[in-house]
Amino acid sequence: MYMLPRYDEDSDPRNDHLDNRVTTELGPDLANGDIYVRQLTHKRYEMKDHLGNVRVVISDLKAVPSGRAGPWKADILSWNNYYPFGMVQPDRHGNTEGYRYGFNGMEMDNEVRENPTTGTVGTGNSYTTHFRQYDPRSGRWLSLDPEMKRYPAFSPYSAYGNNPIWYTDPLGDTIRVTTSKGKYLFTLDDGKTELQTITAKEVYDQGTQWFEPEADNYMPLLDKADDLSSNPSLKHFTWGQVAKFAEKDRFMIAYYQKMYGDWKYVSEGADEFFLVTVGGEPYWADAIGQIPFAVDYFTDVYEDNANKDKSIRLTLQKGKEYGEGKLGGKMDNSNTYDNYFLLRGAKWAAKRYNAVKGSGWFGDDYDLKKTEHSPSNLGKPISEQDAKKYDLK
Repeated sequence: MYMLPRYDEDSDPRNDHLDNRVTTELGPDLANGDIYVRQLTHKRYEMKDHLGNVRVVISDLKAVPSGRAGPWKADILSWNNYYPFGMVQPDRHGNTEGYRYGFNGMEMDNEVRENPTTGTVGTGNSYTTHFRQYDPRSGRWLSLDPEMKRYPAFSPYSAYGNNPIWYTDPLGDTIRVTTSKGKYLFTLDDGKTELQTITAKEVYDQGTQWFEPEADNYMPLLDKADDLSSNPSLKHFTWGQVAKFAEKDRFMIAYYQKMYGDWKYVSEGADEFFLVTVGGEPYWADAIGQIPFAVDYFTDVYEDNANKDKSIRLTLQKGKEYGEGKLGGKMDNSNTYDNYFLLRGAKWAAKRYNAVKGSGWFGDDYDLKKTEHSPSNLGKPISEQDAKKYDLK
């Protein structure tokens, strides 16, 4: 539990019906050398739990013990116990309607769900947030999620990913990213001031990404955990390790799913982790997994034609044809991050290698000479200019 002040200048003093309350405080007026009198009961302190639920509200009054013996007591104005989705538990709350804020710190809107027979207010039966109305009895929002196009896997009316024990949504809007066990990983910017918390797997399933600004479903990375690069829920790499794997010459069949060139699958690569860090930054493993294919295919065709731009385009074309990693897959011409990482790999290889006139051995017209172009350049996203040049946008 933690305590936060909430100022309520329009509320009436609550001490009129209470005994043994100190309703004023005396103190020095340093400017005039006199005393001042401060009227109490206009300030509220919220006692919140780990989800931001207002459990107890106290004022700034000090309750004097009977007979003035013993410790002073807090002046409790209201208290609440909630079911998981926010409905107050019968007979386990007090004066709930006397304070405006409750579950998740949201503002109660009691008159919306009043009893039509008795005319009494429906205490805690409806909440108003910045974006939507919430019904804690059904655990559902009463209107569509304004960001529903970003999250097609979720019902636009569902709340907290149907898991209110882990997640909160005080504004009714969007996300921050954790492991399945709730450990914080990083924060993405959706343009709002606060973020809902959901797991990395849910973010992945939504198609959201933060590493290619020109690709679809982009949300900028705002923050990451200090220990992200050592978190055992992820596998960790340097760009040098990625480049070392990518520069091995393989048959193209090696890049089919679960073959020895499938970086997402093999132990030398992501080893079936879907989220990794490279150079300390988080990436989806299937994004990084496009790079080895792109580098290998680029060097194969560049060795034949010695034309870098043509080789980049051929690599993109072939990558789109076999983007699903299996025979008979569908051509992928989408503006998704997979194709951007194909272009990353091909562009990097174009600067990593230069073609020189070969000896003609083994039918090759050209030989490739490696440059000092650093593997760290694989970490640079594709520019808008290059995205348009290579028909990704």
